[in-house]
Amino acid sequence: MNDRKDLALFPEQAVRAGQINAMALIDEILHLIIEQYRKERNPNVIADALSWLSGQLGEEQVNQAISQFSADFPVSSVYRGELTTEEYLQGESIRPDGQVVPNRQLVLEEMVMLWLANMNPAYQPYLELYDDEKLEKLTAYPKIVRGLYEFFADPG
Repeated sequence: MNDRKDLALFPEQAVRAGQINAMALIDEILHLIIEQYRKERNPNVIADALSWLSGQLGEEQVNQAISQFSADFPVSSVYRGELTTEEYLQGESIRPDGQVVPNRQLVLEEMVMLWLANMNPAYQPYLELYDDEKLEKLTAYPKIVRGLYEFFADPG
């Protein structure tokens, strides 16, 4: 990333490993918060949110956003060409707690992380790592984020 910047003229734009590590730590903490919510409030919260969103926006719009997200921000097995995006989305993964979860649910959780990263002004110098502009323009991603507000606001 630093090779593409004019650090002689703009040394303040240098990417520092500690800042990238801090962003990764924040991401993991946010995942832990969701995990705590699953433990304390609703073990199926992401599955329920995915189902609710499909009911509100239509399954096609939600699937398109999930597919586009997975193409724009592929997991390592997709990035390395071991799986296609479609194969990954049809599969399941095992959480550290041993729970088997559909990969579509993992992608929805990662979409939330992407949105949170884009909302954090401290991340702006690193936008190239998590830019969601394409996702916003091509999919129902903005509606999904707004829908999640509604979903979590309803205590029922």
